[in-house]
Amino acid sequence: MSIINQKDFIDFYSIFYYENSYSKDVKKEFGIPIDLKTAKNIDKPTAEIIIVKKLKNGIYDSSSIAWKLGTEIKNNGDVDYRYYHFKANDIKKFCERLHQSYNESILKSYKPAEDRNELYMAIRDLYSKILRINLDTNLPGNRLGAVQIINSIYFLSAGKAPIYDQYAHKAILALNYGISPKDILLESEFNKKNIDTVICMYKDYLTLLEKQFPDNIYLEQNQYINRDLDQALWVYGHCESSWYEVKEKAHAFLNNLGS
Repeated sequence: MSIINQKDFIDFYSIFYYENSYSKDVKKEFGIPIDLKTAKNIDKPTAEIIIVKKLKNGIYDSSSIAWKLGTEIKNNGDVDYRYYHFKANDIKKFCERLHQSYNESILKSYKPAEDRNELYMAIRDLYSKILRINLDTNLPGNRLGAVQIINSIYFLSAGKAPIYDQYAHKAILALNYGISPKDILLESEFNKKNIDTVICMYKDYLTLLEKQFPDNIYLEQNQYINRDLDQALWVYGHCESSWYEVKEKAHAFLNNLGS
């Protein structure tokens, strides 16, 4: 099953990604959790400027790590969040090694027009190299899991390989099966050492992205998907109602916003 109106889906759900003033009744009507933890610590323009700049320049650093963890770097450059306690200098050394691995990888030379199997092989190759760094050092990477490794590839490749999130994966699976995201069960974390399992999961996500959003792949600066689609999927992945149940109301809602 595919989305009839890709634009409506992206435009509708992405507006709920950041802190907003929409009422509880509106969210309830569309099955959006009232207590959804939106990105409320920073405003949208500031957040997008930071992320877009990092992606455009292929920069993976302490702020890239902190962003994916859902926090911010401290004034001294450290990242201190829950059980993550990373020193600024250690992060710098770790990220430098990852940048070197990317510069020597086949993913760096991959072109979007090439066969997708080439992309998957290139991602697997780089993931394997980063995992070795991850396991062979006492630097911060030793504490980071599979999702964070994919996050590093996302930034290093300037978005050529998309970011991964379990909620985005739940969203794309729900769209594919025509059911609610709440009815999709996924493992919250994969063993980063099981490379084939991780890449198989990631490949499944990418394949479904191309199936459901064929008009939104590699549109901007060689980025696999843009931030609006990523945000829309994250929000939808938390929802209790199927898109197919609310799409007509969502279309009307968007029209009212534009009027």
